[in-house]
Amino acid sequence: MYEDEDANEFASRQRAESNAFLKFFYVVVTNPFFNLLVFLLILANTITLAIDDYPQSLRKEQVLADLNEFFTWIFFAEMLLKMVGLGVKNYARDRFNLFDAIVVMLSLCDWVISQSLSEENIGDAGD
Repeated sequence: MYEDEDANEFASRQRAESNAFLKFFYVVVTNPFFNLLVFLLILANTITLAIDDYPQSLRKEQVLADLNEFFTWIFFAEMLLKMVGLGVKNYARDRFNLFDAIVVMLSLCDWVISQSLSEENIGDAGD
């Protein structure tokens, strides 16, 4: 397993060396501070999800919905950064990245559905 990880890292690094644009993203997504930031965002998202309770005020419900949307787009951006920095093939070779991509896609589906069912959109359609 470690040999595959080393081969993936080598392939990502070699790909990045051929293009300054790709190298920038490779350096960003392989930086330990990037991983720390992502970890802290995951922790903050988990705390936000744990705050949800019933009954809750409309204001709290809206704040939690806004935070959920914020985290959805941040994790989508993280996924795109990794795909560019590592390359799609190397990104997909890591099972954690695949799990992450599935969670992000499900979150985006949830966002699309919630947007289409929101009262604002239904009210606008009736005008």
